[in-house]
Amino acid sequence: MTNNSKTPRFDQALKEYWKGIELDEQGGLWRNCKVSGLAFYIRPGDVAFYKKIGVPLPVMNVEERWRLMLSFDNSYNLYHGKSALTGKPLITQYPPGFPSTIYEHTEWHSDRFNPFAYGRPYVSGEDFFTHYAKLQLETPRPNLIVDSSNINSDYTNETSYLKNCYLCFYCFGSENLQYVDGSYNTRDSMDGFSMVNCELCYMTHQANDCWKCSFAEYSRDCRECYFIFDCRNCSNCFMSSNLRNKDYYFRNEQLTKEEYHRRLEGVYLGNYDALHRYREEYKELKRRVIRRPARIDKCVNCWGEDLRNSKDCYRTMWADNSINVNYSLSCSDARDCSFIVGGGPGGSTSELNYCSAMLDGANQNVRFSLYAKDSRDLEYCDSCKNSVNCFGCYGLTNAKFCILNTQYDEEEYWQLIDVIKTDMLSAGTYGEFFPMSLSLYPYNLTLPVNYPGFTDLEEARRYGYRVEEVPEPQSDVGANVIKNHDLPLDIKDVGDNILRVVIEDTENKKFFRITAAELEFYRKFSWPLPRKHPLKRLEDWRTDEGNTSLRLEAHERTCPICAVKFQTPYLPNQFPDRVYCEKCYQENLT
Repeated sequence: MTNNSKTPRFDQALKEYWKGIELDEQGGLWRNCKVSGLAFYIRPGDVAFYKKIGVPLPVMNVEERWRLMLSFDNSYNLYHGKSALTGKPLITQYPPGFPSTIYEHTEWHSDRFNPFAYGRPYVSGEDFFTHYAKLQLETPRPNLIVDSSNINSDYTNETSYLKNCYLCFYCFGSENLQYVDGSYNTRDSMDGFSMVNCELCYMTHQANDCWKCSFAEYSRDCRECYFIFDCRNCSNCFMSSNLRNKDYYFRNEQLTKEEYHRRLEGVYLGNYDALHRYREEYKELKRRVIRRPARIDKCVNCWGEDLRNSKDCYRTMWADNSINVNYSLSCSDARDCSFIVGGGPGGSTSELNYCSAMLDGANQNVRFSLYAKDSRDLEYCDSCKNSVNCFGCYGLTNAKFCILNTQYDEEEYWQLIDVIKTDMLSAGTYGEFFPMSLSLYPYNLTLPVNYPGFTDLEEARRYGYRVEEVPEPQSDVGANVIKNHDLPLDIKDVGDNILRVVIEDTENKKFFRITAAELEFYRKFSWPLPRKHPLKRLEDWRTDEGNTSLRLEAHERTCPICAVKFQTPYLPNQFPDRVYCEKCYQENLT
């Protein structure tokens, strides 16, 4: 157990709790999820982890824990608002009618915001989350989850260290990006999803270390390629898939350098109708490609999806350079963590974090918290940075020994923590993430509905989540509006006046503009104007038919080549007869 000498009452109560737990012969046990009612198994290794960090067993299954943690995040839905401090117009992630005070993020990060002014005492015997809900409601919040490291990147959310970026989300250390969802160390690119170390790319999805590639998906170390899928270390390839270390492939046919460039001269992508035909061909190519059971590279004893350079990770997605990380999403450089979302990269290791979401940087021993950055020993905290030993706090920086935004000395802190955690354990409220009633957003605006797996709103409503209609943002678009189907088909016919008009996406009933940097990009690389609103284009990436369900469940398949059985996160109806066992997949690559 942790902190035995500092929280004796809690330690004793937890010891008594564990005495009442009956494990099976393997050291695990079955339980019924308190939300869905479905039975789930807690593995022996998980039981050992919970005992090690001093928490009770989960009362929700993996899927419902993920749903709960992700339902506290809204990145993609943006609204017009005003700063309560200065009246300054701003873009905010909080919908109309939001009850709390909103500051512009630079104001919130400045000395003009004092989070301790909203601190409150804890009254023993009263529900802790009732105290926390009042703190949450009364304390001002930033309009967006960004910080002062961004330069000229106001229209971005959940980002840092960006320069000249527009409408980007979950992007870090990048420059000159527009309409990108997920990037690290990427520059001069547009319309992408999950890009790492990329440059001059367009319409790329899950791409690493690519240069001047367009319509490239699940590819790495590629250069000057178009319409490629699952390619590695390739250059000058067009409409090809499942390639390794290849040059000059055209529709999966090996050509000489001269013949490849002759064929490519016959391809013109600057016309919208022509590009549409190539995109339809690419869609069919993606349905025919062979697929491996899961994208796991340079890993030992791992199961999940999109794992790399990791060891002993289970049911984890989008992780890199991690060890013993289970039931987690989108993390890097993590060790001995469970049920976390986010964290890293940054050169330092995060350790022993549990049941926490939207982590950033290197954190240690952070539990049941949200938006923690470079902190340790936090519990039930939100948006705390560089802080240590805090419980139930919001918006603190460089703080320690704080409870509900109230400062204590070290001795007082531990005495009160002992009381709070004992009270919560007795009430059955300690050991899970914040209750769903504390989410600031309707479920239908939150992160889980944006990916396959948790989109059933009626199911969420049955489970107790708040589902409600939110009015679409209304703006005065003016009279200078052009419908998307009236745009010039060819980029050569687009004049500078396009920068002065508003484009109506008639299918999605949304309006958007072309920015000057965007037009320059289209002209430089000869791409036609898009017809769809940029946020809808990003939504297409997240809902692509090839994406893995966010539930990350194991489904049994039979290899169509050798008939061996294997497990895969692909759903049973996804790409029948195109998912091979690992051995046959490797043998059939080009």
